Amino acid sequence: MAGGGGRPYGAAMTSRLTVPAALLAVGLLVPAGAQAATKTISAGLPLAKAAGMPADSAGNAFYPRAVSVNAGGKVAFQIAGLHNVVFPVKGQDPEPFHAPVAAAPVAGVKDATGTDFWFNGRPNWALNMSQVLPAGDKVVDGKALEGSGVFTGQGAPPDYVVSFPRKGTYRYLCTIHPGMEGTVKVLPKGAAAPSRAKDARTAAKQAARTVELADKLTAETPQGDVVRAGNDKREVAFFAFSPGVRSVQAGGSVTFAMAKDSREMHNVVFGPQDVLEATAAAFISPSAAGVGYDPLSVYASDPGDLVLDGANHGNGFASTGLLDADKRTPFPAAAKVTFAKAGTYTYICTVHGPSMNGTVEVS
Repeated sequence: MAGGGGRPYGAAMTSRLTVPAALLAVGLLVPAGAQAATKTISAGLPLAKAAGMPADSAGNAFYPRAVSVNAGGKVAFQIAGLHNVVFPVKGQDPEPFHAPVAAAPVAGVKDATGTDFWFNGRPNWALNMSQVLPAGDKVVDGKALEGSGVFTGQGAPPDYVVSFPRKGTYRYLCTIHPGMEGTVKVLPKGAAAPSRAKDARTAAKQAARTVELADKLTAETPQGDVVRAGNDKREVAFFAFSPGVRSVQAGGSVTFAMAKDSREMHNVVFGPQDVLEATAAAFISPSAAGVGYDPLSVYASDPGDLVLDGANHGNGFASTGLLDADKRTPFPAAAKVTFAKAGTYTYICTVHGPSMNGTVEVS
C-alpha cells in the first residue's frame, strides 16, 4: 500500500508516510531493577535517522528487530510510517493484508468510450479488516491474534504497547510489507536482559546500515530499455522510477520491473494528468467487497503486453496493473509496454500518488 503525508487517504494507505516518531531517549546507565521496564521498537526508520535518507526513500524494518524483556514486561511500538504490528497465533502465519474476493466481482467499470474493461467479472481486492483494525487485548501469549491496526487519524500515531505475561519467543510482523518482521524474547522474571541503552545502540547501528544502503542504491540505474519501479533492496524502498525519463524509438518497448526483493507494490498508469490524479485519489475505495483497491489500479487495462498509441481507451489511459515481488500474490514482477507512436508518455504509480512519476520519450 502507499504512504504520503498530506495526500489523499487512498494514496496515504504502503509506506511512504513518515510521522513524528523516534526511539525513546535513554540514558547510558539503566538500573538493574529496570529490566522489566518497557522496551521500545520503532516500526519504520526512526525520525532522527529518516532525515538522513535520500529523497523519496524509506526504511521498511523494525528498529531494533529483536528485543528481550522479562515476563511481565512490555514493548512499546512507535509507528514511524504506514505500518501495522501483528503478533500471529503461535505457529501460524497471519492472514494477508489484502486479498481477492471472488464473491464480489468487479462490475460496471467502463473506459472513456463507454466500453467495458476486460476485468469486469474478476474479483475485487479488499483490505483484510483483521489487519487494518486493532485486534486483541494487547496481552501477547501466542494464543490469539494481537494487532495494532493501521493508524488513520491526524498527527503522530500513538504507541502500540503490549505486555508479555509468560516466557517464550514471539514473532511479530508488519503485514503491509512482506519481510518486515522481528521477535520479542521473553525471559523468566529476574533473568538478565539487555538494557534499554544497549537496545538503543543496536537500533542506531541498524538504522545507520539502512541509510548507508539507501545511499548506495541511489547510484544504481538499470541499463537498456528497463525502468525499475523503486531501486529497492531488503528494507530500503524508493518511491521513484529509475530512470525517471527513458527514450525509445517508435515501435520500441520498455519493461517496467520491480526490484527482486522489494517490500512494496507499484503500478504504472499512463494518461492525461487529470485522469492520473483521479485514479490515484481513488486507489483505496469502497466496493462490493468492502474497502479495497480500485480495479483501475489493480488490473492491467488490457490483457497481455500493453501497446500504447496515446489514444488508448479514448483518453490515453493504460495501466500495467499492480506489480510486486511477493510470490504469495498473483501480481507479476514486471510488465512490458510497447510504444506504437512518437510522443511523450507520462505515467505515475497510483499506489503512491502523482509524486511517483516518470516519462517515456518516443521518437
